[in-house]
Amino acid sequence: MYSDRIFEERQDAHDAHVANKIIDMMDKLRLSANTNSPRRWIWELLQNAKDVCNSTGKVKVKVHLDEEDGILEFSHNGKPFSTKNVVFLIEQVSTKERDNIGDDKDKATGKFGTGFLTTHLLSEVVLINGYLRDDKDPIRRFKITVDRSGKNKEEIIKAIHKSFKELEKSEVINDPNYYDSDEYNTTFRYVLNKKGLEVAKIGIKDLKMSVPYVLAFTPKIEEIYIQNENIRYSLYEEINPKVPNSIVYNMKEVQGTTIKNKYVLLVKDKFVSIATPIEVRNEKIWIKSFNEMQPKIFCEFPLVGTNDFTFPLIVNSKLFNPTEPRDGIFLTNNENEKIEENKRLILIACNLYESLLNYASINGWLGIYNITNINRVQAKEWLSTEWLKENIVNKLKEYIKYYPIIDNALGKRIALYNSNGKMQVEIPNQFDEEVRNYIWELSSKLIPNELPCKEDIHYWYNSLWSECKNLDLKRLTNKIEQLQDKVTLDFELEEGITSEEWLNEYYELIKNDKGIADDIAIGKYAVLPNQNGVFRKSTELLFDDEIDKEYKEILNLLGEDCKEYLLDKNIDIDDLIKFEKINSDSIILKIEKKLKHESDEGKTKVYSYILVLYNEEHKKYNKQIKIIDFANKIFGDLLQGGERVKSISMELLESSIKHMSTRIADTISNEQNIYNFANHFEFKSNNEALEWLKNFIEYLVDYDFDNLLNKSVRPILPNQNGCFVIKDDLFLDDGEIDEELKDIATEIGYDIRNELLDKMIFLKLPENRERHAKDLADSIVRFVKSNYSNGVNQTEDIKLVLKKILIWIDENIYIAKKVFPEICEHKYWLYDDKEIALNIKKAEAYDVLMKKYNIENTESLEKVLQYKQAEDLEVALKENITEDLLIQSGIDSHEALQVAMDSSFFADNFMHISESDGLKFDYVNEILERSRKNVMDYLQDKKEYDLSSVLKIDKTIYMIKKNDEEIYIIIRPSDYGQVILYYDSEKDILDYEKDWELWVEDGINSPQRITFGKMLKLTGINKIPLKKVR
Repeated sequence: MYSDRIFEERQDAHDAHVANKIIDMMDKLRLSANTNSPRRWIWELLQNAKDVCNSTGKVKVKVHLDEEDGILEFSHNGKPFSTKNVVFLIEQVSTKERDNIGDDKDKATGKFGTGFLTTHLLSEVVLINGYLRDDKDPIRRFKITVDRSGKNKEEIIKAIHKSFKELEKSEVINDPNYYDSDEYNTTFRYVLNKKGLEVAKIGIKDLKMSVPYVLAFTPKIEEIYIQNENIRYSLYEEINPKVPNSIVYNMKEVQGTTIKNKYVLLVKDKFVSIATPIEVRNEKIWIKSFNEMQPKIFCEFPLVGTNDFTFPLIVNSKLFNPTEPRDGIFLTNNENEKIEENKRLILIACNLYESLLNYASINGWLGIYNITNINRVQAKEWLSTEWLKENIVNKLKEYIKYYPIIDNALGKRIALYNSNGKMQVEIPNQFDEEVRNYIWELSSKLIPNELPCKEDIHYWYNSLWSECKNLDLKRLTNKIEQLQDKVTLDFELEEGITSEEWLNEYYELIKNDKGIADDIAIGKYAVLPNQNGVFRKSTELLFDDEIDKEYKEILNLLGEDCKEYLLDKNIDIDDLIKFEKINSDSIILKIEKKLKHESDEGKTKVYSYILVLYNEEHKKYNKQIKIIDFANKIFGDLLQGGERVKSISMELLESSIKHMSTRIADTISNEQNIYNFANHFEFKSNNEALEWLKNFIEYLVDYDFDNLLNKSVRPILPNQNGCFVIKDDLFLDDGEIDEELKDIATEIGYDIRNELLDKMIFLKLPENRERHAKDLADSIVRFVKSNYSNGVNQTEDIKLVLKKILIWIDENIYIAKKVFPEICEHKYWLYDDKEIALNIKKAEAYDVLMKKYNIENTESLEKVLQYKQAEDLEVALKENITEDLLIQSGIDSHEALQVAMDSSFFADNFMHISESDGLKFDYVNEILERSRKNVMDYLQDKKEYDLSSVLKIDKTIYMIKKNDEEIYIIIRPSDYGQVILYYDSEKDILDYEKDWELWVEDGINSPQRITFGKMLKLTGINKIPLKKVR
């Protein structure tokens, strides 16, 4: 029949269409460069299994890979095939192409279409064992081979026909108990070549990675069993967390006896859910990280290749409209309902993300960084990068920026940005993890409130986008520059670390960044402290090559602070920057130059400083040492102490000595005379002042400063009246001019002392600059001659002067004849008639007394008078012995007092007393004991003294150890301001070759050691006769 022919042609056309379709699809599969296709097979088989849940509404899956035999089997316990299912499978027709069109409520995932074709990347031949049932027909058992290895239409048609013939041989199962729905009744068996084996391994690896989410999104899959690894995956329980609109699935992974629980949190809307892995650690919720290959978009099953999608969590919706390779969802700018639906679902996912982020932030969840990784938008044919950035990425970033999700180094949870839109968290930004650690360590001492806690830094670095990773060495360098100085840096740093320590760590760190190191070296940043602590650029600094600090301070007095351009000496940056060096000699040159233009006041300050500088070479420079001593007397504390330096400028030192000598001389001259000088500078006496002045004048002469002795407006040489005059106005006293004669000359109007240099001052003058007694003769002779008038018109004062001249001549007749020969020949010029008469009367009375007491001459009379005077004086001068005298002398008993009275010192100066006088020796002993105890207690605290074995030598003498050497100490009270040493034992100790010390104590102040020098000062002894020294 013709109709049969039409049927046959139609059948041929159908076969050709199916074969061509399969060939095209297989060619595309074989030739495609899509690396995601080999990863699809496992999900396609799982989708098919999910779509055929058994009577329980669920399905179990088993996967077995026999690597040795190259066999992969995928089995499930879903309901049997229908005949249509098998036919569509053989002819490569997807059920999705024909069923469930327009059903949004439960879109079919798809079955045996293009997706299933990808399983042929395992093997182009698949053996399928299973059961089929049509409506109320009996169940049938079948076994077919689906072979897609053919390269042309004929081969494919032949393979299809073979599959149908195998299907026709399906076996009817009449026994209703034969079919067990719990068994793995359907199996897809693939014989693998080498390439197929690799595809199988990749698929199983992907399965293990995504299985928690697959089970969470498709609860119809009850269990997945990887037989060759003996691992079972199943949903164990559902947990209702406190997170709004969410659920937690606990997935069990069982391998032998090992059980692992894996938790997946789903935050859900009606049509969309987002998922993240979580766990509980120490009663805290932790968000776990995603595998970097984890697909981010699921349409119940992962869309392979979406691992780089910009969403930070997994987003799932069975309403998504995926691409045919199932590697994404359409998000392009084309106007299409499916695209709009996809966009609407992704926007819902953004809102779910915000609610999760907010909840995690408030409730102290940890590991939030694992859901903040927004991948860079990659250009793909199925999405619009502009739409994605504007509507998804920017929105997600805003959530991340303003929710407090970062735990800082102080333990406080803060947001990336503050309410003013300014960044308030510093994320260390350095590719090298070790350097990143160093940046954090350094910055944590400066800005701990702005840093993530240490354990999180690398996670935040890896999760956040580049805008947030702001703390690199350049930014840290800018922060230092903004601080401006070390004082501010010290204030900002945490307690216990100094700015120098911190900066040196920073300089060590920047060695890891050549760019920053070079920028600092060329002076781009001011981050190097000068010696005033101010941050400067490298081009503004010099290296301090052991410059003495004293010269820096001197230069500063002259208005130039060299510390401003000297690198801080505590900074270690030699490895990074080579600075020009500057040493003390360079600074000295600057000082010398500036002194030429300095005021006198400024010079004084500078020279006073220079004067006390010394080094080993000039440590005993007498010229310097002496002028310092003189200056300290005149100016007090001006030049106290000495400063040791490495370099000495002799030019500056000599100028300083000269300047100070001049200043001392000018200051002395201001006093005008020796009396004012002695009083102003607190000398004990005028003689002491003269002695000091004599030494100063000798210094000026010895060191060629004698020009200062002849400054007309600044005289310092004392004449014999104590007034200061210049050298040119003075004469030397030959030493033979009698002082009485000088007094007489003064009374007649010629004060020769005004022109005579004080006798204590030794000064070399020309031979014609000396005065003699004869230089007074002319004035005195003129006076005598002009006033001689036999007493007619002489005043009493003139008479007195003439009388003094007469007496002087009588007492110095030998000299008088040389000096005043004319007056000696005319002595009557000096007499007064009345006085002569009175003297005659006195002489007569004198003779009467001499005869009366049988005294032959004046010498005998003088002896009588001297004896009488001495006897009266002895009685008048002797003192009573008191308790304070006993304490001063250390006399503690009547016996000791008796011994003391036998000495000439006590016998000549004190009245002897008896025991009945009742001196309180108990009180004396109490004071002596107090002094001993207080001194010993005081020395006990001195580490150089050892009082472990004190040996008492006498009542006030003890032997102890000092610096491991034995010494004697004498202990006396000083309550009454003096100590009397008369005991022979004490004197012997002081004369002994072993070291000794004298200690005194007054009961109020700390004990005091009286040194030999202090003895000399306190007693005023300045002369020690050495005639009897052995």
